[in-house]
Amino acid sequence: MKKSFSTKFFIIAVIFIVAVVPSMIASYLYYRSERHSIAEKAREYETRVLRDMQNDFEQLRSQLENIQYEVTSQFVSLGMGKIDATSLQAGEVEKIHLFEMQLQSIRRTSAGINNIYVINKKDGREAVYGSTYRFYKKWLLEEEFLKREYTSSREWSIIPDHPVNYLTSKVEKKYKQNCFSFIIGLASLDEDGKFEYLLQIDFHSEYVYSIIHNIRLNERDSVAVIDRDGNMIEKAGSEEDLKRLLAQENSSVVREPGVIDIRREKDIMISGVYIPELQACVYKLSHPFTEGAKEQLYKQIIFLMLVSLFVAVIAATKVASSFMRPFEQIIDATMHAMKDASGMQRVSIGSRSSYIQQMEAHFNILIDRINELIKDMLRKETEKRDLEMRMLQAQINPHFLYNTLNCIKWMALMKKEPEIARAITSLVTLLEYCCKDTSALVPLEDEVAFLEDYIRIQRLRNADQEIAVVFDIAEEARELKVVKLSLQPGVENAFIHAFPEKKKGARICVRAYVDERKLVLEVEDNGIGFNTDLVRKNMTGIGSKNVDDRIRLTFGEEFGQSIESEIGRGTRVKIMQPVIGTDQDNAVQ
Repeated sequence: MKKSFSTKFFIIAVIFIVAVVPSMIASYLYYRSERHSIAEKAREYETRVLRDMQNDFEQLRSQLENIQYEVTSQFVSLGMGKIDATSLQAGEVEKIHLFEMQLQSIRRTSAGINNIYVINKKDGREAVYGSTYRFYKKWLLEEEFLKREYTSSREWSIIPDHPVNYLTSKVEKKYKQNCFSFIIGLASLDEDGKFEYLLQIDFHSEYVYSIIHNIRLNERDSVAVIDRDGNMIEKAGSEEDLKRLLAQENSSVVREPGVIDIRREKDIMISGVYIPELQACVYKLSHPFTEGAKEQLYKQIIFLMLVSLFVAVIAATKVASSFMRPFEQIIDATMHAMKDASGMQRVSIGSRSSYIQQMEAHFNILIDRINELIKDMLRKETEKRDLEMRMLQAQINPHFLYNTLNCIKWMALMKKEPEIARAITSLVTLLEYCCKDTSALVPLEDEVAFLEDYIRIQRLRNADQEIAVVFDIAEEARELKVVKLSLQPGVENAFIHAFPEKKKGARICVRAYVDERKLVLEVEDNGIGFNTDLVRKNMTGIGSKNVDDRIRLTFGEEFGQSIESEIGRGTRVKIMQPVIGTDQDNAVQ
């Protein structure tokens, strides 16, 4: 026991020293190099994200310029600059209405826009044309930002996030949300170089901020928008990160459009960019090292496991080689024993180890079982060849019989016996139906055609009796499949047993219909009937019992054949099976 414990301890120590320690050193060096690589990738990724945000705001500016162009074109084409809102002339009301409809159309086809206004600020001629009727002209004109002097039609004046106090809607909350207003000179410069008409476009604040929030890749990222006065007008993230971002305004604030400032502070990365469309800076704080710690740890663990496993496999191979020698002897003995064509020979190693001896005994038991299986397989293969030979021989007999019956048919026709010829033709058809088609399920129409040929032969056999056979086949049942030769035994028993004496009005009815997703087949006669209890006890032949057994084996115990009979009133054979269409692929062969 002490020696075994010492051996195990020695193996564990060797594996630890040879595999684990070098793996830990390699993992640490790998972690140092990967840390620098993660920082560089994070810097590149943050730059790309902020560039995308800049592109989105440039598209917003392009949208503003397109709207300015459309509104200016409509304004000039309608001659809106000549209209005096204080004293409207004939036709000017219609022009105003048409111009406001154009503003509404532009608003509806533009993303993120709350409203569009064209404002006349000249003394005594104040007027506002809007893309909505939900505003008070007086309230809008009293806004502080409209009291500024606008002297440019190229640079937009931006009114950052502010409440919309000049709307009248109290029901639709979406019209009461804050907005960003973009104002620019539209047309009709006066003598002082000031624009008589201004264009004001209000964007939903949520729409503008949604562009900013797209740079947040996960919940750990924080974003802040800080205006020129150092106020945080939008924020998202933890309070601690937001305080750190707000402090960025006191250091190096990005003021030049297109310049992206990215700095690293321990395990965080702070990036910032100035957005002229907002007249504010957007700062983002991310945790690339914290988020990537798990990924780096997984890489280190996998790397360590692979190295440790590789070294451990080599060490285990050296240590376990001595234990594998007996097993190699068993394999060599087995390969030698398999060279004998008559079967595998029992192996004998001669080891003194009790474990090896026990394994040898069990292995010899396995060899004995394999030899038995080989013998059984050879026997079945011989039986299979004999069966194939008998089947080939059996194919000759029906062919010879068909040719013989055809010769007899032509002899009957030459002797002017057409009834006999027709009977022989029906017999050949019956034999082909029984022998050639090996399918377990056949279309009901084929089964009915088979019965017609069979009935033709029975009528020759019972020429002194006039037995009427009626087929009552429902339309929905004609295309269904039935068990082959399931109706013939019932019809045969009716011909043989139901009418032992000549009876007027003798009748056999064959029915088929669908009832509750089951196909029902019936053969009913008005013959003498019988005691059903006695018949069930004696159902040992190949007729009715064979049909019942085949149906139950094919479809289950819930289906099968039942017989109802009353002495003096007749017999009814009822067969039930599931509904199977001719296009279904579940026919049993």
